[in-house]
Amino acid sequence: MRRSLLLGLTLVTFPPGALRTEDFTFDVPYNISGLPSAIKTMRITCVALDAGGATVGIGDKDVSIPVGGDSGNRTVRIAFNAQAGRQARQATRYRCTLYEPNAVFIAQSADPASRSILVVEGAIRR
Repeated sequence: MRRSLLLGLTLVTFPPGALRTEDFTFDVPYNISGLPSAIKTMRITCVALDAGGATVGIGDKDVSIPVGGDSGNRTVRIAFNAQAGRQARQATRYRCTLYEPNAVFIAQSADPASRSILVVEGAIRR
């Protein structure tokens, strides 16, 4: 069986003082095809990290997989704030992960990162 996944990432930043409600906004393009029909949902999780790798903020969104397992080219927006006690300016890196949250097809594990299909990481540019 052929499985094909594509995940790209665009971090949307705002100039200081711009009106916004979230500290971080990620527009994540994706294209999922060739998945087993048992998989109905995929999850995209984005984490903003500080220089030491600690979480500054985290957000996720589930995306529905249509019958036939082909999502086509789509984009999902994931927006979130820094966690309590953290400041958005502390974030220097991001990591977005695409995985199957219900472990229908991918081996079950207590650690969602071990069920990852694709991980995209990079620097947060301001």
